[in-house]
Amino acid sequence: MQRLLSQRQRHPRWPRRPLNDLHKAVERGDTERAVALLSSKKFNVDEGGGSMGVTPLMIAIFKGNLRMVKILLDEGCNLSITNDDGAGPLHLSAQGGKLSITRLLAERGAEIEASTWMSATPLHVASDEGHSEVVRALCEAGADVHTRKADRSTPLISAAIRGHANSTRELLPAKANPLLVKPNAVGKNFTPLDAAALHGRAEVVRELIKQVGIRD
Repeated sequence: MQRLLSQRQRHPRWPRRPLNDLHKAVERGDTERAVALLSSKKFNVDEGGGSMGVTPLMIAIFKGNLRMVKILLDEGCNLSITNDDGAGPLHLSAQGGKLSITRLLAERGAEIEASTWMSATPLHVASDEGHSEVVRALCEAGADVHTRKADRSTPLISAAIRGHANSTRELLPAKANPLLVKPNAVGKNFTPLDAAALHGRAEVVRELIKQVGIRD
């Protein structure tokens, strides 16, 4: 949980409260206890707790507990709540490679194009992390494959830089443009192929060469 939600420690925006009984039940995966606590109406399903201010839904996503996520969604938890870096539920499931949870959140109305303070969408996050199945699910849900982060990276450029060949293979059939450029620090434009070559990502280079149609 530390890595997935560590952004909450950077720019605290609200007072931190200890984890309550609902948070703890979700963290343990105790669905019976969680349902009982929710039924008591004594707990706010969206309350943040602990030093990172995590909500019960964020904990359930981190744990990969699909059943618990469904319980919290049925209770009406807010899908728009973000951490201090602007990451919402779909960002967190994408970062953790939680395929079933990502699909469920999308089906329940989580914003596919929600963006962090750095303008990263869930598709950027999945591409950054190399979670190719999540990349495919987000593309199938209608995610914009050409959206750009604050540094002007597209999901394809992010995958290329990090050498995620499988994510590249999912983005290209989803019509990600392999010729879209990103300016570097000195203002020179480079394509996903340039980025992959610069970082020594041979497998991605081969995939992009096939797509672009370069011949010897």
